[in-house]
Amino acid sequence: MRRLLRSLSAVQKAILILCAMYTFMVLALPPVVSAHDCLEDPLNAADCMRTPGYSQTITIIFGGLPAVAAIIPNLVGGKPPAQPGQTTPTEPDQPKPEPTIHYVVQVNSQTVTVTPEEPGGLALKAWKSVDGRPWAPAPEVQIQLSMSPESPDLQVVPRTGAGEMRVKLTADEEAMGGVRTMTITGTAPKAQTSAQVQVDVQTSPYKLEISQEAFDIAVGETVELRVRALKRNDLGIWEEEPNTRIRPWLPTERDYFEWSPPPPYTKGANELYGSVVLSITAVNAEKESELCYLSFTAIYPDKTELNKRVEITLKAADYEVIFL
Repeated sequence: MRRLLRSLSAVQKAILILCAMYTFMVLALPPVVSAHDCLEDPLNAADCMRTPGYSQTITIIFGGLPAVAAIIPNLVGGKPPAQPGQTTPTEPDQPKPEPTIHYVVQVNSQTVTVTPEEPGGLALKAWKSVDGRPWAPAPEVQIQLSMSPESPDLQVVPRTGAGEMRVKLTADEEAMGGVRTMTITGTAPKAQTSAQVQVDVQTSPYKLEISQEAFDIAVGETVELRVRALKRNDLGIWEEEPNTRIRPWLPTERDYFEWSPPPPYTKGANELYGSVVLSITAVNAEKESELCYLSFTAIYPDKTELNKRVEITLKAADYEVIFL
């Protein structure tokens, strides 16, 4: 080795020393972090923040805001926020770097339950953190909602907004039960993301159908009511349930009417099942107009009970009977 070194010229020795120093520096330095590393390990905030190429990101979270903007999943890019008492050296000739903005669309729940009797609701709000500063409202973020599958029996209002939204979900009485998927899409000026919410539509497989739920009747007139106990089959089609008992509850003014079939409708006496046509004739009235209530109860084979009320406006006859 000594003989080899003595045979080298001064220039060759200098080149050899420089090559050795470069090799040592390469081996001593840590590996370079890339954007791919950040996507595989987004919680490694320090490495992600050193990765150039991303200045705006957006994500959707359920529940409260994170304590630190840098650790939100899917966030990469930009410079880390300056520590207190620490200054960042800048070169006067270089342009000011674009600020790093992290957007978040906050959703109060990841599941919503809706029934025909009780609507569901969602609250959404967009936030942003600029260069690691505290979260602030972000009215520039556009929010859009879509349902899968789309169906007119479930109304979602509103479906689009900006910054902040309060959404109401309403199911029709004819709505099919089951879980549906709502997609929330958040769009910032230079970023976009989406997430899904499960909407659980809970409806009863039974329905008590009455041909008229309110009507006027004057003395001497007759009105027919058709009452049906229905059950939804596996295809979502309503069918009559013939083994369901239908129990009418007559108004306190029952003596003002004639009923066919006649009461009582107790068990063992004029029991009504499945589908019934009730004929009502007004025979007397003490007032010019009086509100009466007729109720029905459907008792299904599994003991499920449904109740429905009919409003009857009883009016005196608009003619006078003269006896000769």
